[in-house]
Amino acid sequence: IKPGTASHERFHFPSKGIKKVNSYGFGDHYVHVRINSPKLLTERQKELLLEFAQEESNVNGTVDGVHTIEKKALKE
Repeated sequence: IKPGTASHERFHFPSKGIKKVNSYGFGDHYVHVRINSPKLLTERQKELLLEFAQEESNVNGTVDGVHTIEKKALKE
């Protein structure tokens, strides 16, 4: 799985599935990606995620009250 793969993406691998019955060759293989984030985080994990979010520059919106404008001010 490539870095940056999002949840609910689907990969298709032609002829990489199980052997066809009463025929030659193999079927197609589909992989559905499901990513579950943890529901309970320690304080240290929350700090690390917030720090990571503050370093991201190509994401719109807020993370735990940190706005894009605040991110720019934090870098100065």
